Amino acid sequence: MITPNTCDAVQFRILAWMAREGLSVADIAAQTGVSESALRNIRKADWKTSFSTARRLEAAIPPTFNVDLTPATSVEGA
Repeated sequence: MITPNTCDAVQFRILAWMAREGLSVADIAAQTGVSESALRNIRKADWKTSFSTARRLEAAIPPTFNVDLTPATSVEGA
């Protein structure tokens, strides 16, 4: 499970937004003014970023965009 309001949750939310909008790393970098090198490893589990970078990335996502951070449950027999 991803805990809300953590770096992992921010990363997951940004990646979900990028996927929904079909944005590449270059696209989100240009949109937010964050360097591509700062986002180079955003798809890796150990990606870490500064608070200011996370704020800039989050600012690009509409406040109405929500993503479920709870793990999916499997359906027995499926």
